[in-house]
Amino acid sequence: RRNDILKVEVLGGLAADESDYVRWNWEAIEHQLGDEFETFFSYLKVMHGRRRASVIIGLRMLIAEAGGARRFVDKLLVPYARAYARLQSCRAAPQSAGDELSVRLFYMGRLRGHEWYPAALTALRLYESEPETAVRLIRGIDRLAHVSRILCHGNGRRVSRFARVVQAIQSGEAKDETSEVFSFSREEIRNAKFHLRNLHRRNPPVCKLLLLRINDQISGEVSLVDLKDLSVEHVLPNGPSPSSGWRELFPEHEIREAATQCFGNYTLLPDKLNDRMRNREFADKQRQIVLYFGNDPMLAIVADVVTARGWNLGTVAARELRFLGALGDIIGIDVRDASLRIVKHAAE
Repeated sequence: RRNDILKVEVLGGLAADESDYVRWNWEAIEHQLGDEFETFFSYLKVMHGRRRASVIIGLRMLIAEAGGARRFVDKLLVPYARAYARLQSCRAAPQSAGDELSVRLFYMGRLRGHEWYPAALTALRLYESEPETAVRLIRGIDRLAHVSRILCHGNGRRVSRFARVVQAIQSGEAKDETSEVFSFSREEIRNAKFHLRNLHRRNPPVCKLLLLRINDQISGEVSLVDLKDLSVEHVLPNGPSPSSGWRELFPEHEIREAATQCFGNYTLLPDKLNDRMRNREFADKQRQIVLYFGNDPMLAIVADVVTARGWNLGTVAARELRFLGALGDIIGIDVRDASLRIVKHAAE
């Protein structure tokens, strides 16, 4: 196994008095990280500028630069493994709803792709004794990870961007979320707002993630529901039939299309329930939701659909502003003007 090869690389040639110390620490971390042990090494080499090297070659370089196996264990292996274990412990659930760091790590853990791991590990390791600084950096990393996906950046572009973040944290240039490395250009912000107008069409998984996070921001609680069991429901349906009451509520095609695809028209429902909804009229959709959940709890962004008196352009516009306001608080960018078109027409 490659793990065994890595172990030989570290232990090979050590004097007896050093071998026991290094072996004990190595095996303790191997036991602690389990199946993630080898993956941890791939992040370790990326954090130290060895992204293109193989794990084994990268490890050889790190050991040499550290000044030998024992110094490698003390300076890199043990402290970074501790940071990695902290990160992994937040994957299933945050350690505490009031612990901002673990909550943000939990939300990032739901993203597809882990290009942000090296930056988060660097922040957790270097500022282990300064938790407030670590939290501020994690805010910036969280923001960058989510906005990059709103912008639909590919993996290669995200990896390159986070490589710069790692360098900025290591050099001390980045100390909080306001650092230049976390900033976005005017064009990027403009593109993000444009994408938010129909994000479900552009990137359905990210749209679903953001909806759940908006729900949590509004409710003040962290939802632990499994996203695999949920799908995005368009309350105003896509392509209602010509005889549908939806056409009377939203008679203009362009406005109806904009309202259909905006966040203010979305909610999250279990797949089985979503399959039943389709093009039903609003009152019927409300009944279906109530019948499905009964007395069981529902997400805040579902409950507000159930309690709505109707579903017209004014309802969608108000909900859109509220949702984008919550999203702006999450990502640190005011994106409420992404809804200007709908809000303007609702006010007329």
